[in-house]
Amino acid sequence: MRQDRDVIDTLQADLAELTALHAPSGSEQPVIARLRDLFTPLVDTVTVDHMGNLTATRGGPQAAPHVVVSAHADEIGALVARIEPEGFLRLLPLGGVQPRLLEGRAVWVGGRTGVIGARSGHLTPASEHGQGISISDLYVDLGVDSAAEVEALGVRVGDPVVVISELRQLAGTRVAGKGIDNRASCVVLLHLLRCLHQRPLSCRLTALLRPPPAKARGVLAAFPTLLACLVGRPALVGELQDFEADALWHEVGSRRV
Repeated sequence: MRQDRDVIDTLQADLAELTALHAPSGSEQPVIARLRDLFTPLVDTVTVDHMGNLTATRGGPQAAPHVVVSAHADEIGALVARIEPEGFLRLLPLGGVQPRLLEGRAVWVGGRTGVIGARSGHLTPASEHGQGISISDLYVDLGVDSAAEVEALGVRVGDPVVVISELRQLAGTRVAGKGIDNRASCVVLLHLLRCLHQRPLSCRLTALLRPPPAKARGVLAAFPTLLACLVGRPALVGELQDFEADALWHEVGSRRV
């Protein structure tokens, strides 16, 4: 039981570190850089290509099968779409953003802190009360009064926007916070490499971190790295998706994996 607790504590510590990094789709560099450092002592080679795909490989016996395990490191967020003359920022969603969950949330905007506001209740027509809001109804307030002051802060159109939400411990082994889905996949991949470190392998093993495949950018960005892995005709290619990582996360403690 003590060993199980130690494993869970390590997984949660890794998850807390990775979710604290702000890396929405298209801006995954902080997570990629940290995982590159964590992977390096556990594998034989680590590379990051010009599109940001991280490939970490352990060699195996000659003519051994090649196993590729893939995950992606981004999180949902937004981009600064427009800066209003009054200094408010309008948003463009990245991923499956639910606007109803964003009102009043603190956000990180290209290194600055702001808060998401929306039209107040007394300014909302009665006919719209109780209706859902859209991303176009929201704005980020950085605490300034003009577009010039926003520019002086170094915030520009196209900058990434991420909700600020540190990982919080709930009852038992459960946690809550932002970006847990894909970062849990990254943690499972890291745990796999740690478990296999200094153990002989009967295959060549590659851990691949790439952009999310559901986005056009992800397909284009990941293709060269996927092609390079597939040239070796891997015997198995697996991807850690949100539900798979979650299932493994809960099973690690009971040693069922």
